[in-house]
Amino acid sequence: MSDRICKNCRLRIADNAKTCLFCGRVLTKESDNVLVNMYPAIFHKTRMAKRIVWSFTFALILIQVLLFVLNYYLDAGHRWSFVTAVVFAYGIFSMHYLTAWNKSHIRKLFIQTFATILFLLSLDAGLGFHGWSVQYGMSCSILVLDLFLGGGMLINRTNWTSYLTTQVYAIALAVINLCIGIFAKEGNPLLAWIVLLVTLVLFGVAVLAGSRKAKSELRRRFYI
Repeated sequence: MSDRICKNCRLRIADNAKTCLFCGRVLTKESDNVLVNMYPAIFHKTRMAKRIVWSFTFALILIQVLLFVLNYYLDAGHRWSFVTAVVFAYGIFSMHYLTAWNKSHIRKLFIQTFATILFLLSLDAGLGFHGWSVQYGMSCSILVLDLFLGGGMLINRTNWTSYLTTQVYAIALAVINLCIGIFAKEGNPLLAWIVLLVTLVLFGVAVLAGSRKAKSELRRRFYI
């Protein structure tokens, strides 16, 4: 049985594994019972980032509790603490999700766009719902997503087909936005049509430029 010890987490390695099963570091034996990490300490940086994120999370929760108490005793007629709760909740989610190392950046883009739309709707509702989140917030969020997808495809040309799936989801989001723009009282149909057109053009250019690769990727993802 091996008596090696991981320098990172100080756990005894009971077999001949090349990496520590707990922290994932690649290990090598320099001498008896002395291990050297041959690669940059990326897991150490990840843990440090998580500690910072959790510290901010704990601080924001404490601040929000204080704001709820102040709102209740000093200004019970107005729910301004609900607005701060929405802002803090969005900030906490964004910090935790964007720093998650096991999520792809493309998935982060789409989920963060969806979270932003929910944030704007909640913020608008907390302020009395004046309709700006429906008129402009949703459309602008989708346009920003299109901008990042287009830029990502230009920068990451060797793996541009990985963006096609998210583009399909963006089209579905743009169609929902159009329906809201047409049928909702607070909707903005003109801007919604522009958003759908931009999203379709971006997808069409990608499919036409990629041709066979794009079609193969769509068949693989959607079984068509």
